[in-house]
Amino acid sequence: MMNSFKSIFLLIMLLSLSALVQASKISFSFSPTLTSGADPNGLENATWLFEFDISQPTYQLSGSFNDISFSSDSAQLTVSGATNNALNGIHAITSADISGDFVFIPDFFGSTIFALEGPNNTSSGFSFAGVNVSNFGPVGPSFGSPSVGDAVDVAPYNSFSFSSGSFTADAGTFSYTASSIPEPEVMILFLLGTGICLRLRRWKRA
Repeated sequence: MMNSFKSIFLLIMLLSLSALVQASKISFSFSPTLTSGADPNGLENATWLFEFDISQPTYQLSGSFNDISFSSDSAQLTVSGATNNALNGIHAITSADISGDFVFIPDFFGSTIFALEGPNNTSSGFSFAGVNVSNFGPVGPSFGSPSVGDAVDVAPYNSFSFSSGSFTADAGTFSYTASSIPEPEVMILFLLGTGICLRLRRWKRA
């Protein structure tokens, strides 16, 4: 009976770990600063939070850049603190020629870049709640040069700061420096792993 309980417990823990590993997330946020033009919606100093769901297991060649990369399954933007309250909330990232997915390239001429992925090219523009954003392409330090088939590890993307200099939102140009947000799953994985180790030690002593 005890052996059956041990087997079931370990199976549940391992399945939980596997599910968390397969469903990863990349998140970063910033508060833009207006550098020129107009800001009728009060986007300056509002908080922009981007979240990307990642399940691609290995790096592949991007159809847009023909470079080694991986893509998000979905992308969303949460805005808070804008003067125009209609813009505050969660928005799907949309564009006329893309699905809203982002491509992540760890080493593009010495830098890591994020960009919206199009079917035939890569766009740096999107829209949300009627606001048109262009020239948006965060750039950060390179994470090395993985090869096609190497496992995707989102941890480096959740532990650094980056900026592309500026972007345009309707009539205004904004600068920003974004900071990544460690995914909650990392702590959950640590706690689950610790729990498994402690349980195994107790069973060995029993």
